[in-house]
Amino acid sequence: MQSTFASGLNSPTSLAFNGAGDLFVSNYGGSDILEFTPSGMETTFASVIDPRGLAFNSAGNLFVVSLDSIYAYTPGRLRSTYASALTTPDGLAFNQAGNLFVSEQVAGEVLEITPSRTKSIFASGLGVSGNGPDFLTFRVEETPEPSVVWLLLMSAAGFLIKWNFKVAN
Repeated sequence: MQSTFASGLNSPTSLAFNGAGDLFVSNYGGSDILEFTPSGMETTFASVIDPRGLAFNSAGNLFVVSLDSIYAYTPGRLRSTYASALTTPDGLAFNQAGNLFVSEQVAGEVLEITPSRTKSIFASGLGVSGNGPDFLTFRVEETPEPSVVWLLLMSAAGFLIKWNFKVAN
C-alpha cells in the first residue's frame, strides 16, 4: 500500500532517519533540511545552501553535504564544519566503526573519513564522463567487508557504463 507522507517539497535529494524515528529530508530547491515526526509534523531543522547527502552517526549528529563541504549538526542544531575543500561530495554513509564514507560524484571516488578526520580514497575509477557514485549505504547489523563494498560499487559502476553505452548508441 502506498501513501503520501509529505508533499510540496522542492527537489528533495536525500533522506535519513534519526534514532527517534524522525525523517530528515535535504530539500535542495528550498535550501533547507526538513524534519518530519512520525506523525507527519514538519519543521525546518536548518537552512543550508544546496543540501545533498544526509547521514546520522551513532552519537545522533546529522551530517549534511553542502557545496564542497560536509557539516555536522548536533541534536541541539549546533553546526560545525566536518570536512571541506571536497570536489563534488554527494552521498554519505557511516559504518559501524564510525568512519564516514563520501561519494565524490565527478571524481568517481568514494572517500573514507575516520572519526579523527583522516581522509583517504577508499575506491576510485567509479565514474564515466563525470558520472560517478551518488549515494551510499551500509547494513546496520555489521560492517561489510571491504570486498563486499567493492563488489557493490563495481556493480553500480558497471550499470552506469552499460547505461551510458546504451544512451550513446
